[in-house]
Amino acid sequence: FDLSLSVIPTDAGAAPLRFRARGNDSCFFITSPLLGQEQVALSADSLLDFCVKGYNHLGVPFQYAAYLYPYVWKVAFREPVNSWNRMVRHMKSDGKIKKSRVKKMTQRWAAQLDANHFLNAIIAALEMDAGTDVYGFLSEIPDWFLEDVTQNHSIRVRKENGAEYWHAAWGDIAVRVDNPDHQSLTVTLPETPSGWTPFWNCDRTVDRDFSSLSLHAGIGGQDGQDMLDLLLDADSLPAVWPADCESTLRFSLSGDIFPETAFSLSLEGKSNGDFVVRVSPYTEGPAWITLTGSVVPRAEHVRIPAADPEEVNVSTDILRVNDETLAAFVSKIIRPAVAGMVDFLIGVPTSACQSILDDLTDSGILGMLLTAE
Repeated sequence: FDLSLSVIPTDAGAAPLRFRARGNDSCFFITSPLLGQEQVALSADSLLDFCVKGYNHLGVPFQYAAYLYPYVWKVAFREPVNSWNRMVRHMKSDGKIKKSRVKKMTQRWAAQLDANHFLNAIIAALEMDAGTDVYGFLSEIPDWFLEDVTQNHSIRVRKENGAEYWHAAWGDIAVRVDNPDHQSLTVTLPETPSGWTPFWNCDRTVDRDFSSLSLHAGIGGQDGQDMLDLLLDADSLPAVWPADCESTLRFSLSGDIFPETAFSLSLEGKSNGDFVVRVSPYTEGPAWITLTGSVVPRAEHVRIPAADPEEVNVSTDILRVNDETLAAFVSKIIRPAVAGMVDFLIGVPTSACQSILDDLTDSGILGMLLTAE
């Protein structure tokens, strides 16, 4: 990707903030007049480790921001997913996956739980504020899948009436439908030895240029105490843009391992690219955030050159700095950063500045910045 972003005050006497970010999901680079001649690199492999250290040393829960970046989850569960896909590739023409292949997959899962740094990092992060033994739950998954789900037998996949059924000794563990106008996946599994029940139910329908989605997934517990419960409902999502549309989305997240979160989102779109997005409470109530703008596709196709990995060597990787490299970096950017922020803040109302300072104080970020040496 290659993104140029400007934050422009309405006051004509104030200067905008300008940034450019480019790269890919694993590593990207940021330049800005605020950074002078310096270029910042962010290696996403280090993002969660950096955020966890910030929480451990400063008490600021940065890890919740890291969870919002999909790459953090992709890299953490990449090897377990690859192990599953490797097993599926050995499916016979009659839909049978031999029990030996299932056993090899569970053995890889067990080995990865001890050797995969990224998987262990996200487990440790989830356990920091959770009242749940996430590692204990995941560590029992390999034996549970082998002994309780498949009961040391093969898996069979059969197709009936447009649906695909994944059958193990315990029963049908997954049912998948993949038609042009309807896709769905339902996963039903037995209870684990420690009393947790993973589940997944996703349904998507397509009606001409619009689609609707319903997702309910999580890890259920006993007595209504869930480890994770996620609900997502979306209606009239446009398949192409620009579009005349009135779309809605409702999101709810609860359970032991995440703070309870719930909101609704509405989108009003026009065929000329204009849009209004409103973020509101999950139930009825005035909007928290209203965003207006216009987005239209480029007239021509633009090819974005791949980032050169060697650029990391001439950049400051902000997630991997030490005391010495951070001090050198700050000394180079302090003048352009202060000058640029002062020129920008001239056009920002005093009440808005105070609100931002209050939020930074409540989150602990301001205290972190003021005590940093």
